[in-house]
Amino acid sequence: MKKIDSKDIEVIKESIPSKETGSRGYSTIEYNYIRVHKVTKKPLRGRYKVIIDKDEFYIAYFKKGNLVIKDKVNMVKYYRKDILWKFYFYFKDNYILLSKSNIDNDDIIRIQTFKNEDFDEKNAVNMYVSKNGVTEFLKTIMPTIKEKDIKEFLKDF
Repeated sequence: MKKIDSKDIEVIKESIPSKETGSRGYSTIEYNYIRVHKVTKKPLRGRYKVIIDKDEFYIAYFKKGNLVIKDKVNMVKYYRKDILWKFYFYFKDNYILLSKSNIDNDDIIRIQTFKNEDFDEKNAVNMYVSKNGVTEFLKTIMPTIKEKDIKEFLKDF
């Protein structure tokens, strides 16, 4: 696994031509968010440990700088003080964030869903689900997700 400091990554917003038109006859605009090395300008490829600071990092797989991999679920795992803290699932043009809830109940997990954007936790749809309901929820919206990956996330909660 390669390591890189998050300060050495540049995100380039790239528009994707769309064949679909909206209800008013205009084409919809979608974007790719390509992560490149600031010095070489080459897209990140493969598995990386991205260091945010001394206590935080994430592990991600990049394909041509992109976290979205056609027809596959890509997971980005965020760690804080070596404990799995957040879990992003990328699938087609959606992504989902599972994270610890700020509700005083250990059995509740916050699920945020996003569409057609790079992750920005301010623009998410929030749901709160019990630990027991997370697996079923994720399998419903992402049928190709592996149950072992969900269990890995839940074991730290």
